[in-house]
Amino acid sequence: MRTFLTSTPELLARHLEDVKGILEYIDEEELMPPNGVPSVGLVKEWLIERVKEIISDSFHFLYEDQELTKSHRLETAARLK
Repeated sequence: MRTFLTSTPELLARHLEDVKGILEYIDEEELMPPNGVPSVGLVKEWLIERVKEIISDSFHFLYEDQELTKSHRLETAARLK
């Protein structure tokens, strides 16, 4: 997960707030004790799945936006003819 999110500065920048939000939630809900050692393994898989969902949702919305843009361009071109 870390390798993926930090593979490019642009990718990290796009998802930095998402990662921060996840970590803040974990902190607010006290999902990990202060030393964090015993819980890291327990929370790791959960975190990975949540980040995958966030990234998947982001790509889904990007695809929808691209399709909508394509549709508007085709509609505009048809009206200009």
